[in-house]
Amino acid sequence: MTELQSIRVPTVDSASIFASVVCGVDGSEEAAEAVRQAALLAAPAARFELVGVIHAGLVESVASVMPALTVEPERLLRKQAWAALENASRVVRGQIEVTTTLRTGPAAALLEVEARRLEADTIAVGSHGQGRLAGKLLGSVATRVVHDARRSVLVARSAPTATFPRRIIVGMDESEPSARALAIGRELSRRTGADLDPVHVLDSSPAAALVERATSEDLLIVGSRGKRGLRSLGSVSEAVAHRAAGSVLVVR
Repeated sequence: MTELQSIRVPTVDSASIFASVVCGVDGSEEAAEAVRQAALLAAPAARFELVGVIHAGLVESVASVMPALTVEPERLLRKQAWAALENASRVVRGQIEVTTTLRTGPAAALLEVEARRLEADTIAVGSHGQGRLAGKLLGSVATRVVHDARRSVLVARSAPTATFPRRIIVGMDESEPSARALAIGRELSRRTGADLDPVHVLDSSPAAALVERATSEDLLIVGSRGKRGLRSLGSVSEAVAHRAAGSVLVVR
Protein backbone atom coordinates (compact mmCIF):
# COMPACT_ATOMS: atom_id res chain seq x y z
CA MET A 1 0.00 0.00 0.00
CA THR A 2 1.49 3.34 -1.07
CA GLU A 3 0.40 6.95 -1.00
CA LEU A 4 -1.59 8.02 -4.05
CA GLN A 5 0.50 10.28 -6.27
CA SER A 6 -2.07 11.63 -8.71
CA ILE A 7 -5.64 11.03 -9.77
CA ARG A 8 -8.27 12.92 -11.70
CA VAL A 9 -10.76 14.03 -9.07
CA PRO A 10 -14.27 14.85 -10.31
CA THR A 11 -15.99 18.09 -9.45
CA VAL A 12 -18.75 17.62 -6.89
CA ASP A 13 -21.34 20.02 -5.58
CA SER A 14 -20.02 20.57 -2.07
CA ALA A 15 -23.42 21.77 -0.87
CA SER A 16 -24.94 18.39 -1.76
CA ILE A 17 -22.64 16.36 0.52
CA PHE A 18 -24.38 15.43 3.78
CA ALA A 19 -27.08 17.92 2.82
CA SER A 20 -30.05 15.63 3.40
CA VAL A 21 -29.48 12.76 5.82
CA VAL A 22 -31.71 9.99 7.15
CA CYS A 23 -30.49 8.68 10.53
CA GLY A 24 -31.69 5.42 12.03
CA VAL A 25 -32.51 5.78 15.74
CA ASP A 26 -33.12 2.82 18.05
CA GLY A 27 -32.44 4.28 21.49
CA SER A 28 -28.85 3.03 21.64
CA GLU A 29 -25.66 4.99 22.24
CA GLU A 30 -24.41 3.83 18.85
CA ALA A 31 -27.40 5.32 17.07
CA ALA A 32 -26.96 8.62 18.94
CA GLU A 33 -23.31 8.58 17.90
CA ALA A 34 -24.35 8.15 14.27
CA VAL A 35 -26.53 11.25 14.56
CA ARG A 36 -23.71 13.20 16.23
CA GLN A 37 -21.15 12.26 13.60
CA ALA A 38 -23.49 12.97 10.71
CA ALA A 39 -24.17 16.41 12.20
CA LEU A 40 -20.42 17.11 12.43
CA LEU A 41 -20.03 16.22 8.76
CA ALA A 42 -23.19 17.99 7.60
CA ALA A 43 -23.42 20.80 5.09
CA PRO A 44 -24.59 24.21 6.30
CA ALA A 45 -28.40 24.28 6.62
CA ALA A 46 -28.62 20.51 6.14
CA ARG A 47 -31.86 18.59 6.63
CA PHE A 48 -31.95 15.56 8.93
CA GLU A 49 -34.75 13.08 9.37
CA LEU A 50 -34.41 10.86 12.42
CA VAL A 51 -36.25 7.59 11.82
CA GLY A 52 -37.34 5.19 14.53
CA VAL A 53 -38.42 1.74 13.40
CA ILE A 54 -40.49 -0.85 15.25
CA HIS A 55 -40.52 -4.39 13.94
CA ALA A 56 -44.07 -5.70 13.94
CA GLY A 57 -42.87 -9.02 15.38
CA LEU A 58 -41.44 -7.27 18.42
CA VAL A 59 -44.91 -6.46 19.66
CA GLU A 60 -45.70 -10.17 19.98
CA SER A 61 -42.24 -10.81 21.47
CA VAL A 62 -42.73 -8.24 24.22
CA ALA A 63 -46.17 -9.62 25.01
CA SER A 64 -44.81 -13.15 25.29
CA VAL A 65 -42.05 -12.26 27.77
CA MET A 66 -44.16 -9.77 29.74
CA PRO A 67 -47.64 -11.34 29.85
CA ALA A 68 -48.56 -9.36 32.97
CA LEU A 69 -48.25 -6.02 31.21
CA THR A 70 -51.47 -4.07 31.28
CA VAL A 71 -50.15 -1.54 28.79
CA GLU A 72 -50.39 -2.68 25.21
CA PRO A 73 -46.94 -3.79 24.01
CA GLU A 74 -47.12 -1.70 20.86
CA ARG A 75 -48.03 1.40 22.83
CA LEU A 76 -45.06 0.81 25.12
CA LEU A 77 -42.68 0.33 22.20
CA ARG A 78 -43.94 3.46 20.47
CA LYS A 79 -43.54 5.49 23.64
CA GLN A 80 -39.94 4.35 24.01
CA ALA A 81 -39.22 4.95 20.33
CA TRP A 82 -40.54 8.51 20.43
CA ALA A 83 -38.48 9.20 23.55
CA ALA A 84 -35.38 7.91 21.75
CA LEU A 85 -36.11 10.18 18.79
CA GLU A 86 -36.51 13.19 21.05
CA ASN A 87 -33.21 12.44 22.80
CA ALA A 88 -31.40 11.96 19.49
CA SER A 89 -32.72 15.26 18.16
CA ARG A 90 -30.97 17.06 21.03
CA VAL A 91 -27.62 15.82 19.69
CA VAL A 92 -27.98 17.93 16.56
CA ARG A 93 -26.60 21.45 16.75
CA GLY A 94 -26.30 24.45 14.47
CA GLN A 95 -28.67 25.31 11.64
CA ILE A 96 -29.61 21.75 10.77
CA GLU A 97 -33.35 21.24 10.23
CA VAL A 98 -34.49 18.15 12.13
CA THR A 99 -37.68 16.14 11.69
CA THR A 100 -38.60 12.84 13.32
CA THR A 101 -40.75 9.95 12.19
CA LEU A 102 -41.67 6.50 13.45
CA ARG A 103 -42.36 3.53 11.20
CA THR A 104 -43.33 -0.10 11.70
CA GLY A 105 -41.74 -2.77 9.52
CA PRO A 106 -38.32 -3.98 8.33
CA ALA A 107 -35.78 -1.38 9.43
CA ALA A 108 -33.30 -1.46 6.54
CA ALA A 109 -36.00 -1.26 3.88
CA LEU A 110 -37.84 1.54 5.69
CA LEU A 111 -34.69 3.63 6.06
CA GLU A 112 -34.17 3.38 2.31
CA VAL A 113 -37.84 4.23 1.67
CA GLU A 114 -37.55 7.36 3.80
CA ALA A 115 -34.26 8.31 2.15
CA ARG A 116 -35.80 7.93 -1.30
CA ARG A 117 -38.85 9.95 -0.30
CA LEU A 118 -36.69 12.80 0.95
CA GLU A 119 -34.11 12.43 -1.83
CA ALA A 120 -31.48 12.11 0.90
CA ASP A 121 -27.85 11.77 -0.13
CA THR A 122 -26.83 9.74 2.94
CA ILE A 123 -28.17 7.20 5.43
CA ALA A 124 -26.45 7.13 8.83
CA VAL A 125 -26.62 4.09 11.13
CA GLY A 126 -24.84 3.05 14.29
CA SER A 127 -22.79 -0.13 14.34
CA HIS A 128 -24.23 -2.83 16.63
CA GLY A 129 -26.95 -0.54 17.96
CA GLN A 130 -29.22 -2.26 20.42
CA GLY A 131 -32.21 -0.86 22.20
CA ARG A 132 -33.68 -2.64 25.24
CA LEU A 133 -37.31 -3.45 24.58
CA ALA A 134 -36.98 -2.49 20.95
CA GLY A 135 -34.42 -5.26 20.47
CA LYS A 136 -31.40 -5.33 18.21
CA LEU A 137 -32.23 -3.19 15.19
CA LEU A 138 -29.34 -1.30 13.68
CA GLY A 139 -26.65 -3.82 14.50
CA SER A 140 -28.03 -6.34 12.04
CA VAL A 141 -29.60 -3.67 9.87
CA ALA A 142 -26.28 -1.94 9.15
CA THR A 143 -25.25 -4.88 6.98
CA ARG A 144 -28.38 -4.70 4.86
CA VAL A 145 -28.26 -0.91 4.55
CA VAL A 146 -24.66 -1.00 3.34
CA HIS A 147 -25.49 -3.78 0.91
CA ASP A 148 -28.82 -2.50 -0.45
CA ALA A 149 -28.92 1.29 -0.14
CA ARG A 150 -28.74 3.32 -3.33
CA ARG A 151 -27.02 6.24 -1.65
CA SER A 152 -24.02 6.82 0.58
CA VAL A 153 -24.05 5.13 4.00
CA LEU A 154 -22.29 6.24 7.16
CA VAL A 155 -21.66 3.35 9.56
CA ALA A 156 -20.76 5.09 12.82
CA ARG A 157 -18.75 3.67 15.68
CA SER A 158 -18.02 5.47 18.93
CA ALA A 159 -14.89 7.59 18.72
CA PRO A 160 -12.61 7.57 21.79
CA THR A 161 -12.39 11.36 21.78
CA ALA A 162 -14.95 14.10 21.28
CA THR A 163 -13.02 15.39 18.27
CA PHE A 164 -14.15 13.55 15.16
CA PRO A 165 -12.66 12.77 12.77
CA ARG A 166 -8.93 12.98 13.49
CA ARG A 167 -8.08 11.87 9.95
CA ILE A 168 -10.10 11.18 6.84
CA ILE A 169 -8.64 8.17 5.07
CA VAL A 170 -9.81 7.53 1.50
CA GLY A 171 -9.23 4.11 -0.03
CA MET A 172 -8.26 4.46 -3.68
CA ASP A 173 -8.13 2.24 -6.73
CA GLU A 174 -8.43 3.17 -10.40
CA SER A 175 -12.23 3.40 -10.42
CA GLU A 176 -14.59 6.34 -10.75
CA PRO A 177 -16.31 5.54 -7.41
CA SER A 178 -13.00 5.87 -5.58
CA ALA A 179 -12.29 9.17 -7.33
CA ARG A 180 -15.68 10.43 -6.15
CA ALA A 181 -14.85 9.19 -2.67
CA LEU A 182 -11.69 11.31 -2.76
CA ALA A 183 -13.64 14.38 -3.87
CA ILE A 184 -16.06 13.93 -0.98
CA GLY A 185 -13.17 13.28 1.39
CA ARG A 186 -11.61 16.58 0.39
CA GLU A 187 -14.80 18.47 1.13
CA LEU A 188 -15.29 16.78 4.50
CA SER A 189 -11.65 17.48 5.35
CA ARG A 190 -12.25 21.15 4.58
CA ARG A 191 -15.37 21.23 6.77
CA THR A 192 -13.93 19.45 9.77
CA GLY A 193 -10.27 20.44 9.63
CA ALA A 194 -9.28 16.75 9.70
CA ASP A 195 -6.16 15.65 7.85
CA LEU A 196 -6.86 14.01 4.48
CA ASP A 197 -5.02 10.74 3.85
CA PRO A 198 -5.68 9.27 0.37
CA VAL A 199 -4.27 5.75 0.18
CA HIS A 200 -3.72 3.76 -2.99
CA VAL A 201 -4.33 0.11 -2.19
CA LEU A 202 -1.94 -2.21 -3.99
CA ASP A 203 -2.35 -5.23 -1.74
CA SER A 204 -4.24 -8.31 -2.85
CA SER A 205 -6.38 -7.88 0.30
CA PRO A 206 -7.43 -4.21 0.11
CA ALA A 207 -10.05 -4.47 2.87
CA ALA A 208 -7.52 -5.80 5.36
CA ALA A 209 -4.99 -3.12 4.36
CA LEU A 210 -7.46 -0.28 4.84
CA VAL A 211 -8.79 -1.66 8.12
CA GLU A 212 -5.23 -1.84 9.41
CA ARG A 213 -4.55 1.74 8.30
CA ALA A 214 -7.51 3.39 10.03
CA THR A 215 -7.87 3.86 13.78
CA SER A 216 -10.98 4.30 15.90
CA GLU A 217 -10.50 8.08 15.70
CA ASP A 218 -10.56 8.19 11.90
CA LEU A 219 -13.24 8.28 9.22
CA LEU A 220 -12.54 5.74 6.49
CA ILE A 221 -14.13 6.48 3.11
CA VAL A 222 -14.49 3.94 0.31
CA GLY A 223 -16.26 4.07 -3.02
CA SER A 224 -18.83 1.39 -3.80
CA ARG A 225 -18.86 -0.84 -6.88
CA GLY A 226 -15.52 0.10 -8.42
CA LYS A 227 -14.82 -2.37 -11.23
CA ARG A 228 -11.11 -2.79 -11.75
CA GLY A 229 -10.29 -6.41 -11.04
CA LEU A 230 -8.71 -7.54 -7.79
CA ARG A 231 -7.84 -3.98 -6.86
CA SER A 232 -11.44 -2.85 -6.99
CA LEU A 233 -12.62 -1.35 -3.71
CA GLY A 234 -16.25 -1.84 -4.62
CA SER A 235 -16.03 -5.55 -3.85
CA VAL A 236 -14.64 -4.90 -0.36
CA SER A 237 -16.67 -1.89 0.78
CA GLU A 238 -18.95 -4.05 2.92
CA ALA A 239 -16.00 -5.83 4.52
CA VAL A 240 -14.39 -2.49 5.34
CA ALA A 241 -17.63 -1.10 6.74
CA HIS A 242 -18.03 -3.92 9.20
CA ARG A 243 -14.42 -4.61 10.14
CA ALA A 244 -12.94 -1.14 10.59
CA ALA A 245 -12.15 0.07 14.10
CA GLY A 246 -13.73 3.44 13.41
CA SER A 247 -16.54 4.91 11.35
CA VAL A 248 -16.86 4.20 7.65
CA LEU A 249 -18.51 6.16 4.85
CA VAL A 250 -19.45 4.05 1.81
CA VAL A 251 -19.84 6.48 -1.09
CA ARG A 252 -22.31 5.94 -3.91
